[in-house]
Amino acid sequence: MLDLHKNGYYTVGQRMYYSKTQALIEATQVNIHPEWHYNDDVFGQVKWEQPAALDLRQAYQQRARQLRDKYDYLILSYSGGSDTWTALHSFLSAGVTPDEILIRWPIKATEGRYQITNTSRDSTNLLSEWDFVIKHDLAFIAKNYPNIKLTVYDWSDDINDDIVENDWYSVNDHMNPGVFRKFTVVGDRERQMLDAGKKTAIIWGIDKPQVKFDNGNLYLYFLDKLANTRCVDAVQHRNAELFYWSPDCTDLVHAQARIVYDYFVQNPEQVSLVDWTGDRGAKKRKFDTIVRGLVYPDWNTNKFQALKPDSMVWCGNDGWMFQNLTDHRYLQSWKHGLDSIKNAVDKKYHQINSDGRFDGWNGFISPMYKLGPIHSSIVV
Repeated sequence: MLDLHKNGYYTVGQRMYYSKTQALIEATQVNIHPEWHYNDDVFGQVKWEQPAALDLRQAYQQRARQLRDKYDYLILSYSGGSDTWTALHSFLSAGVTPDEILIRWPIKATEGRYQITNTSRDSTNLLSEWDFVIKHDLAFIAKNYPNIKLTVYDWSDDINDDIVENDWYSVNDHMNPGVFRKFTVVGDRERQMLDAGKKTAIIWGIDKPQVKFDNGNLYLYFLDKLANTRCVDAVQHRNAELFYWSPDCTDLVHAQARIVYDYFVQNPEQVSLVDWTGDRGAKKRKFDTIVRGLVYPDWNTNKFQALKPDSMVWCGNDGWMFQNLTDHRYLQSWKHGLDSIKNAVDKKYHQINSDGRFDGWNGFISPMYKLGPIHSSIVV
C-alpha cells in the first residue's frame, strides 16, 4: 500500500490534496487559504535542541539499510550531484545496494548540438555534466557493482506528445517543460516487479536541511518546493522515498541539522545568510555551498556541477528546449497549459521572478523547529 501522506499533502478546509496545483485552484474558488502538512506530528516530537543520536555517516547508512529492508526493488533517481551521490554511497558504505540506478537524459535531442565545457557552471550548461560527471560515475558502478542495473532513459522521443491537463496536477511547483517527460518512465524490470505485486520504490535525493535565523534563534523547517521535486503520482503502485527528509528516519535530518547549527554557533557573523531579508537568491547560493560541505563530507567539492536554476518555470536546465523548440508542438502545448493553470489560481499564490514573469507558486513551509540560540549582533 502506498504511503502518500509522508511526502506531504495540502488541505483546503476539510478537503485534502496531494497536488498543490489542485489545492490552489480549490483555494481560489472557495477563498480558503490552503495549508501544507509535512509529518508535523513526527517531526514535532524530535528533540531538536539536543545532540543527535547518530553521527552523520551512521545516520546515512541506517537510512540505506532501512530502505533496503523495506522494499523488494529499489530505484535510485540519480543525477550525479551531491545529494544523489551521497545517497548512493550511503548504500555502498552500508554494504547494500539499490537494484537500479535511473538517469534521465535527452540524448537524441541534444547530441552533437551543444558545446561541452567545464569552464561554465551556469545552469544552462547542465548538459556538460554527462561528459564530466555522469558517464564516469556509470563506468565506476558498472565495474565495481555489476549487480546494479543501470538505466539511462532518453526522453527525447516523448516530446512528440502533447502535455495534457492531468499532467499539470502531477508536477506541483516544477512546471518547466522538461519535467513533464522525465519522471514517468518505468523500466522493464520494475514493471515485472510491479506486475508480480512486489513492493518497489524510487529514491529521491531530497534534500539538504533548510534553516532560518529569527529572534536570536536558528530554526529548521521543510519547504514544499523541495519536497515536491518528485512527481505526485508519476507511476501507479510505486512508492516515492525522500532519502534525507523522511519521517521514517528522523535521526538523519537531526544529525544534519545539528551540524549546521554548530557551524552557525561558531560563525555567528554568517547568520545573515539565513535571515529572510535582502537578496535571498544570492544568500541561498552561498548557504547551499556551505551546507553541502557540512552535510556531505565525502563529496568532492571540485567535481563539476552546474548551478541549480534560478527559475522553477523558465528553468536554465531546459535552455536547449527554449532555444530550439520554440515553434515545436510540445512547447506550444506547454505554454498553453501554463497560461491556463496560471489563470485558474489567484495571483496572491503566484511567484514572480526578477524579470516580472510568472514563476510558479509561492512556497509553503512546515512549522519551525528550534535548534537553539545564536549569539549574533544581527537582529532579525
